[in-house]
This record gives sequence, structure tokens and C-alpha cells, in this order.
Amino acid sequence: MKKYIILTIIILIQLLPPTTLIANQYQTTPTDTTDIPTWYPGDSWTYTVNPLIYTSPNGSFTGTITNLKQTVSTIETITHDTKTETIYNITISGSITGDLTYEGITGELQGTIAGYSQVRQADLAELSTAILSSGTIRIYFIYQPYTLISHSTFQPPFELYDFPITPNEYWSTITHSSNTVSFTIGDLINDTYTSNTWIDETISCTSQETITVPAGTFSTYHLSHGTTTAWYAPEAGNLIKTHINQTEGNTTIHMTLSLTTYTRIPQPTTFTTTITPNPTLPTLPLTITGTATNTTTTQPLNTEPIHLYIASTNETYTTTTNTDGTYQFTITSPTLSDNTPTTYDIASDGIRITHQPSNSYYLTTLILRENTPPTSPSITGKHNGKINTPYTYEITSMDPENDTLFILIDWGDGTTTDWQGPYPSAQPQSFTHTWTEKNTYTITSKTKDYYNAESNWSQFEISMPKPYSHLNQLKNILTHFFSNRFPLLTNLVDTLRNR
Repeated sequence: MKKYIILTIIILIQLLPPTTLIANQYQTTPTDTTDIPTWYPGDSWTYTVNPLIYTSPNGSFTGTITNLKQTVSTIETITHDTKTETIYNITISGSITGDLTYEGITGELQGTIAGYSQVRQADLAELSTAILSSGTIRIYFIYQPYTLISHSTFQPPFELYDFPITPNEYWSTITHSSNTVSFTIGDLINDTYTSNTWIDETISCTSQETITVPAGTFSTYHLSHGTTTAWYAPEAGNLIKTHINQTEGNTTIHMTLSLTTYTRIPQPTTFTTTITPNPTLPTLPLTITGTATNTTTTQPLNTEPIHLYIASTNETYTTTTNTDGTYQFTITSPTLSDNTPTTYDIASDGIRITHQPSNSYYLTTLILRENTPPTSPSITGKHNGKINTPYTYEITSMDPENDTLFILIDWGDGTTTDWQGPYPSAQPQSFTHTWTEKNTYTITSKTKDYYNAESNWSQFEISMPKPYSHLNQLKNILTHFFSNRFPLLTNLVDTLRNR
């Protein structure tokens, strides 16, 4: 059990975004979302962890971590788990102090933290993290040097987020974590161990909240997993606060991480980007448009090369801006794959727009989703009527993904509407038609959603008999009274009936 105190200290040291949270998310009808942030070399976030408390029958640690800084150093392309990945290299630094009890040794710990983390650019998934903490532990009046070294890798990369983040969204993430840890205290302790763990978690964005931390007041997305909660701020492009308060048996962990300062480096080129449609479906035509302007002068980039990179498929496209700085790509939607599927989307991944002459880029999320046809429409209205009289019918259909709908109607008399709409899912829509000849007609209708998935046909019968009159009443009486008594009169009635 002694390894758990070391592992806990390592986990607490590593509680630095994006490794702060194992979260959950589900998307129904998005009301507000935040896209993947664009990190740039030089971006940094500095945190304080206070308090930091761990207790168990095997040991304890109570202390703080200050100036815990995460800095984007470089961007490179590597091979991880047999796949090519574009990553941010993140440097980590900080200071740790506190009281440690371990294997009967009690002392005051003071040390520094250094390390790095590799984070996938397309979705901020974590590939690996390495931590070195060193310093001294004062045991009574004697200072003993300590060294803690840990290295963790994740296969596939650990996707803590599922961008775009949306309130009331839930997602799942799964990865295999391999960990190697060594811990020494002078000549007294020399422990090394490894562990391999499957992480299979469900994560959630519960709401949007405004919270204040030392770095300022931010509009945030509140993420949670069990008793672990965190707040992601689009303005900061990262988590600004994490709170853990967990108890399991005789073991407790209590900590709060807060953002104290941060720096976002402005890029030479400013981009805007719109993806249509987004969400999209595999193999569907996809248009990506936007503008590129000089950040300093705000002037549009005139006839400059713009590159589109799709990380999940490793595809690159190139176009040129117009004189007003606009650009456009028309491609076929790629087939995405990630480890955070929701009931709303199959997968989501970041795409990158780049202006290489200025070394500027912009990230946005492409969402791939499932598409289910809408339900067969229900048709309500009169089953009987008169010719040359308009009649109104309500048609209702529901789309499982809440897509907008289009409605097609065949009135049964040789007239058919074009696709009408779009209309909201599950809301009755009224349509009026007039029949000009006496007959029985079958109205048929079907619906399709925004992505052209069509429902089955529905039918509704309406009869247009001859107008009822005194002559009709006389015919009915004669038929009822004379049909079985006077065959000649019956023939006459039949003749009248058929007129």
C-alpha cells in the first residue's frame, strides 16, 4: 500500500490542465457552446494548489504547490501509438512545500517541480506527462535530499474534453495508462514501481457559471465527475479552477487548484471560420469559409495562401484569399474517430486553418454525427368534404436528432407540393387544399431532415361525395321502401342514383 502515497503526490502534481479532470458531457440541442482553443507557443497558465491534503493509514501529505506553470513551448509532429499526431509540447514548473509522512518517516518537504507534457493539438488529449520533483525533507534537524520521478503515457491519447463543450452534455472516454515511478529519500528510501491501468470514465458539463479566481472573473463551463469538479473558461483557453474532495475507505484527498495568472500570445494573422454544415455526416459535401486579416493593421490578406489541415485524416488542402481576405474550401466530409462519442455525435475533432508566411493558425471543431430519419408524419383533418371547398390538414413529424424538417405532400388528385420548410421538429404544420371533383382521395406525405434522411410515407383518406340535397333524400327513401317490392321502380331509383 505504500506506493499509493507516492502516486497520490504525483497525481496532485500533475493536476495541471488539461490533466486536471476526468469529465463528462452529452449534447442534445446546443444552446451555447465553446470551441477548441487555439494555443500558441508562449501561451502560459500559472496555478496555485491550496489546500493539498492527502491522508491514509499508510501515509499523508499536507501542503501547497505554488507557481505551477504550464507553458506551450513548441509544436511538432510525432508518431504515438503508431499514429501521426500534431502536438503541443508543454513545459511544467513549480514549487511544492508541505509535511510528509511515509514509511515511518515524518518531515517537512520543500522542493521544485519540473517536467513536460505532450498534448494533441486537435482536441487537447494528453499523450504523455513526465514529472521531476526534487528538494529536501527535514527529518528532525537533518535535511535529506529527495527525488521523485514519474512518467505516464496514454494509448490512445487521453481525451478529457469533447469540444465543442455544451451545457447538459455527457461523454465517455477510454484509454490505457502506463506509469513508471521512482522515489528516493537520501539513503533511507529507494522505491520504484510501475502500473498499467485502463481508464474508462463518463464526464459531464453541467452548466455555465461565472466564477472568480485570483486571475480574474470568468464565464465558465462547469465540468464534473463524481466529487471532482472543474471550470473551463474560453477566455483563458483552459481550466481556471479544479476542486477534488474524495473519500474512499480510510483514504481522503482534498485539494483546490486556482488560476493566478495567464498569458495568451496574439498571432500575426486573425482568422474567422465557418463550417457548413456543422455537424456534418460522412461523405457529405462540406464548405469551410472565413476571412484572414493582419492582426496589427486589420487589413485583409490579399491573394495569400491559406492551408486547411484535418488532423484525424492527415489531409491538407490549399486555397488563396480574395482581395477582401475571404477564403473558401469545398471538400467531402471526412470520417472522424475519437474516444468520446456522445448520443449527439459520433466524433469531433479539430481542424486547422494556417497562413504559413506569418506562421499563424486557427483551430475550430468539426463535428461528425449520426443521422436517423424522422418519424412517418401524422396527418389530421376531415375525412369527408365538399368539392371546391378548402380544407386544412395538420402534418406532424419528429426527428430523433431534433433536426429541422421538410414536408412533401401528394394530395391524391394529381397535385404534389415541392418540399416545404424547414420546420421545427415535432411541431404541427398546417396545409390547405381544395378538391374540384367528386371522388375518394388518398393524401400521402413524408418528411426529410436537414441532412436529407427521409421518413416513410403516411396516408390519409378523404371522400368528396355529391352534395347532399332533397333529391338525395328522395333517392334514399325510394331505395329503402321500394327496392324489394317494385322492381321497375327500383330500376328507376338506380337510374336516379347514377345521375
